[in-house]
Amino acid sequence: MQHFIDHILDVYGAPIESATVQVNLNSDGSAATIYSDNSSTTKTNPLTTDTLGQFDFYAADGRYDLVISATGITTRTISDILLEDQVEGTNVQAD
Repeated sequence: MQHFIDHILDVYGAPIESATVQVNLNSDGSAATIYSDNSSTTKTNPLTTDTLGQFDFYAADGRYDLVISATGITTRTISDILLEDQVEGTNVQAD
């Protein structure tokens, strides 16, 4: 499972509060199951950005699309976001 965090800004760099962020599976466009922690606590999808335009979620390794919408902006899709746990390599020495 991987943690994703980002923020939504307008063209002037100001945060967009209360934007809607729908997390979809890239494979078929269906709503993804997302979590509020690295365990099993599910989170509502779509998400809503906070006062700083920030949102976050955890999701299983895979490819996702984000559909972002809000009053006064054109709906935008960010496609093919890869979430993948990067396991730190361990030095293994041969005997």
